[in-house]
Amino acid sequence: MKILIADSGSTKTDWALVDEQGNLMVTCKTQGISPIHQSDAEILDVLCKELVLSEQPQQVFFYGSGVTEAMKSRMKSLLQQSFPEAKVEAEGDMLGAARALFGKKPGIACILGTGANSCLYDGEKIVMNTPPLGYILGDEGSGAVIGKLFLNGIFKGTLSVSLKNKYLAWSGLDYPTIINKVYRQPLANRFLASIC
Repeated sequence: MKILIADSGSTKTDWALVDEQGNLMVTCKTQGISPIHQSDAEILDVLCKELVLSEQPQQVFFYGSGVTEAMKSRMKSLLQQSFPEAKVEAEGDMLGAARALFGKKPGIACILGTGANSCLYDGEKIVMNTPPLGYILGDEGSGAVIGKLFLNGIFKGTLSVSLKNKYLAWSGLDYPTIINKVYRQPLANRFLASIC
């Protein structure tokens, strides 16, 4: 039996195909998949065009950011379309992190990347979790929030003019481009995390 496991954040997805003994067969990366930020067509495009496997799995375990209770059935349906012969499970990235860290033992799991989150895990399920609220209202300490705070400091003058000039020259960015990427382009959280 071949088992495909995905750890998906907003920026990237790490995929691993293992056999039933847990021996690693193949790994690959695709862009991040988040049902909060992407349409069905965009997610299916990533699954069909970026995920290249030599063998089809019989089971798929997808752990991803944005896979909330409300989004689980949608994500499962999209995965089922890509892997019609497989048994599919779609869960949030926090449960994936907790299972990876603790297996069947209790503990506190944390995620820090483009976004941020934490939970209390009882060895089976998440029993306590403060909602991360995403990069606009929460995700404190994440790459997106640090990028947002850095740009805020550059343009509001709390960081030096010298640093501002050096950063803008180095990055090739300017105020109109940044505003466009944050407010008019998709996946602003990825762009802000790239600043970090």
